[in-house]
Amino acid sequence: MSLRSAGLAALLLMPAAVRADETLVFAAVSMKTALDVIAEDFAAATGHSAAMSYAGSSSLARQIQAGAPAEVFVSANTAWMDVLETEGLTAPGTRFDLVGNAIVLIAADAQAAPVEITPGLAPAGLPD
Repeated sequence: MSLRSAGLAALLLMPAAVRADETLVFAAVSMKTALDVIAEDFAAATGHSAAMSYAGSSSLARQIQAGAPAEVFVSANTAWMDVLETEGLTAPGTRFDLVGNAIVLIAADAQAAPVEITPGLAPAGLPD
């Protein structure tokens, strides 16, 4: 399933999203390009629009903690989603991981230099 299809499916499966004339989506700014397309697909499929609010995941999570009325939250940071879940600020059973990413190092052969990756090099929470 493509990211576009998965994102559209995610919006369509949200009960509040399909009932509202306009669905307020808080989303990580790193997802903007993909989610703008998904929002268009959502509008075409349902006749309802999605109001997209983009910012950093931590900023959006803090807004939700302060009472912001987001109906869908697309976070680039699972730790912030965990915080909102622990505080009871998500609808039970509606969370799922849509996408993931990884950091990759690439260099041209002519410029390649050995990179020693030692235990503990990865930031906290990432596998070594």
